[in-house]
Amino acid sequence: MNISTRTKQLCAYADDVVIIARTQKALKETFITLQKEAESLGLIINANKTKYMQVTRKTNIIKQDTEVAGKSYEVVNQFIYLGSQINSKNLIKEEIRLRIQAGNRSLFANKKLPKNKDLNAASKLQICKSII
Repeated sequence: MNISTRTKQLCAYADDVVIIARTQKALKETFITLQKEAESLGLIINANKTKYMQVTRKTNIIKQDTEVAGKSYEVVNQFIYLGSQINSKNLIKEEIRLRIQAGNRSLFANKKLPKNKDLNAASKLQICKSII
């Protein structure tokens, strides 16, 4: 089965869910179905964390918030899904920059560990391998 030809797609991992749809109608229908199923299990969708992103080749589209089931959802140009940045221009440059920043933060946060006299050489080596 080829997922690129489907009208709608639901990607979910734990509490991170992304709905991908070719039309706004399909998006809204899928969202309403997801909301109803979640409520039947006693779960609620956090409206403050729910965002909407439109990806199109058209340049003259005015992006505006969308409304589903009486609630308005903010339009965004990018979001983080499972630790990776997704953006409306489908560019990887920003994702690479974010990963380099995360690596630098990890490296500098643990900068003093190799100099720690309380750790043996094997522990220091394991920490360095983990950081890398």
